[in-house]
Amino acid sequence: MDQQILSQFSTLSPQNRHAVYHGILDQLRRAEWRELKHRADRITFECDILGNENLPLEIVALIAEHLNLSDLILLQRVSRRWHRVLSSPMVLNAAIRATLATSGVCVFETDTKSVIRKRLRLERGKPVATMKFPSPLAPVQNNARALNINRALNINNARNVGAMGYSNGIYAYIDALDDRTSISLTNLRTGKVDRLTTENRELLIELSISTLLIAAVSSRGYCHVWDLRTQEREHKSFRISSLNYTHLLINGLKLAVSYRSTTIHWGWEAGIARTIQCPTCVLLLVPHPTEDQVTMVRVGEEVYYGKSMVIADQKCQMHVEQYDIDKDSNDFYCAHSAEQQFPLIESGELYDLFDPQEVFKGQSSTVLVRKSPAGDDSQNSTILTRKGASGDGGLKMCFSLQGNQVICHSLPAAPQALGMASVGSDLIYVPTSENGIMILDSTYSSVKPTQEDVGECQHSVQRQIESGPWHWVSGDSDFVVLVDYEVVEVWSFDDNWEPFQ
Repeated sequence: MDQQILSQFSTLSPQNRHAVYHGILDQLRRAEWRELKHRADRITFECDILGNENLPLEIVALIAEHLNLSDLILLQRVSRRWHRVLSSPMVLNAAIRATLATSGVCVFETDTKSVIRKRLRLERGKPVATMKFPSPLAPVQNNARALNINRALNINNARNVGAMGYSNGIYAYIDALDDRTSISLTNLRTGKVDRLTTENRELLIELSISTLLIAAVSSRGYCHVWDLRTQEREHKSFRISSLNYTHLLINGLKLAVSYRSTTIHWGWEAGIARTIQCPTCVLLLVPHPTEDQVTMVRVGEEVYYGKSMVIADQKCQMHVEQYDIDKDSNDFYCAHSAEQQFPLIESGELYDLFDPQEVFKGQSSTVLVRKSPAGDDSQNSTILTRKGASGDGGLKMCFSLQGNQVICHSLPAAPQALGMASVGSDLIYVPTSENGIMILDSTYSSVKPTQEDVGECQHSVQRQIESGPWHWVSGDSDFVVLVDYEVVEVWSFDDNWEPFQ
């Protein structure tokens, strides 16, 4: 009889089933309700995806790619099953590759924990160890001869900052105590100190350093270059047009010295300097690290007038150009050119250009600023802001080249110093006017850029650290070097690093 009733109930339509079990519930006694509640409490409607023993690790790895490493560590504490699944090498490697943007690079199982620890320290601005030594900017204020040299060479604060550089664990600066005739190189990993000088001990104005080369401009109008790959520090030099250049840039084995309307390109292997003419202001300059190629993003002629740009409807264009070597003439020619729209700029407004800065390694980027309202002399030029934002908010905008795509970077505040430390593919340390360091996180715009548009990368503030004030900062995922007028502070994120004397 019972089985017959159950069999008939299972064949009922949903509406009839609903009426039958509601009728049965209405006739239950108190003891039967208690038993029913006890059975219902043992039933859960939650779905533990990661707790499913049959879930493939490939699916878990796809989920982990969308998690922050800090969240991944927290989720490992949910249960033993979650800890076992989220600690597997496949899952950890997938999360690390997605976070560090190093797809295709294998991280061995023994390295995953140290990689994650290092990444979390970088996100929180908590180095393993720090050390301090005197600032190269300090002697300029106390040494009369060095101060006279600075005045004679018209070296201002920006040039003083340009007299320092960092790359791949090497911190370099022009030594003012040695009357700016030598470069001091400090290997932050070993503590070894080297010195570089020209044959005639020329006065040096500014330097630039990469993992392979270091270059310095002298007061005689020569650019001196040394090879960092050898102990002998092989030296070469070439003549530049004048000392009124806007940027000294090294990328791999290639070097560029940019002026307002021309750019000098020089390669270490060939030792030949070539000139590229530019009819308008350069927004972005990127020499190829090994080939004789230069990518240039400049303002379009139709919107450029003298030193400023008037943005009109349908005319806010920039030119993206690639220059190659002509085999017949052995000179640069424009091999490819494309027009793209300016991002974040309203039509009908007037803008100016800041001097170019090396915001990203091997890339010279120029930022745009909004001019003061007409007739209002009480306000200075303010940083370019988004549509609808206040001009006092200070949104800094610069450009970079990633692959073949021009990316516009918008920063939430103007840096106090000229340098920024790109400590990872998506982490940037920026010194601010509030005597601190902002740690910025990069997130690409959800709108996929078209061929005519420029991709946008918004840098949100991930953390603010009270430190400084710093006048210059540079670094990578191993070291961050911060400099002011009194001290140089080195932050190390390497577990095996020990401060040296």
